[in-house]
Amino acid sequence: MNKKSSSMVNMPAPREPINQKIDTNNALVLNHNAIYEQRLAEITQSNTCDKAIVTVNPYGTAPLSLYLGVWMDEAAALEINVVDSEATTEEVRYQYDVHPGANLIPVCGMVSAVNNQITLRLASQIVGQYTVMTDALPPTDSANVSLGFPIISVSCPAQQASLMEEGLYFSTYFDRYNLAFDHNGIVRWYVSQEIPSYNFVRMDNGHFL
Repeated sequence: MNKKSSSMVNMPAPREPINQKIDTNNALVLNHNAIYEQRLAEITQSNTCDKAIVTVNPYGTAPLSLYLGVWMDEAAALEINVVDSEATTEEVRYQYDVHPGANLIPVCGMVSAVNNQITLRLASQIVGQYTVMTDALPPTDSANVSLGFPIISVSCPAQQASLMEEGLYFSTYFDRYNLAFDHNGIVRWYVSQEIPSYNFVRMDNGHFL
């Protein structure tokens, strides 16, 4: 019996990703840049960490996010903690580097339809606290709407949540929403349907574009 000898198949190398960059003349980009510059210009030396300018959903695209407009005298690393006021969800915690002068500090990880407690710490000391009420999530398919907000449910809860890594789960639903939720299935971030669900890229620095 003759045996066929297997031969290696040389597969072509993966195609290099296309660096599409940002269209700086795009109407949405121009609008967001103008909003950013306007909010930044509003910050004065009186806006210390405990007297920040709070702007919820500054671009009208991410309802569970906000900016804190803060003036700093020197560069520092601020720790930001976000949790609902009843502390029924997981705390979102991260660090943000600020520089001397005006800063727009992005805050994300709030919970919908409740009061959220936002705490700023500098060298482990609390330097600012804010309570922010958020709107409810958009209607789901159960409300008989077309392309409603996805329903997140947890079928097998973590038995030892303390052993889990910090962070959120990101999910994209075509023609619906980009969103992030914690291990309890609580939505902590999403962008409105005006932002295409298929146009969502995570950059090397962890930011999303």
